[in-house]
Amino acid sequence: MATRAEQATATREALIDAARRLWADKGFFATSTAEIVEAAGAGTRGALYHHFADREELFLAVFDAVQEELTTSMAPTKIDEVDPISRVRRVLLVFLDLVAERPDAQALLIDGPAVFGWRRWRELESQRGLAAIENLLEAAVQADQIAAHLVQPLAALLLGLMTDAALLVATSEDPARARASTADAFAKLLDGLRTPLPG
Repeated sequence: MATRAEQATATREALIDAARRLWADKGFFATSTAEIVEAAGAGTRGALYHHFADREELFLAVFDAVQEELTTSMAPTKIDEVDPISRVRRVLLVFLDLVAERPDAQALLIDGPAVFGWRRWRELESQRGLAAIENLLEAAVQADQIAAHLVQPLAALLLGLMTDAALLVATSEDPARARASTADAFAKLLDGLRTPLPG
């Protein structure tokens, strides 16, 4: 028999999973807490508010779960590019592929700014995505492809571009076509980083 702690963990995960599925299908604002509780088999809304202070906190938990899965899928060990700049490009394109294929990621990108406000949403994305891009760019520094002092500003710019590109794919009537054209644009931009360093 499951312990009380195990039951609580299972209920929390069920709520996250139910919210994730419903928001991917209907969107955050068209989904009620009652629907989430019913889909999770959690009993009453009291169970939801036992684990989450409000819907925004639940949204953040769903965001964390999806972000962790996306980060795992984009891990550098899964990318077979040797050249650092090519590896950056490949990781960004893998992200766009995942967004094009996953309604839950699309729903978060579309509803996130409205749920938290644009500034807070950018902060949340930066907290979870900036370090990974900086690590990729550090490898480009070691290969003498970019200067070290450019890592942080470039990482911030690439994160913003990646987020906006993903939103473009997520809101497109033809995500596959939007992904393809966005990939071409990324290739042009990243090729510009290959300027040889002086000396």
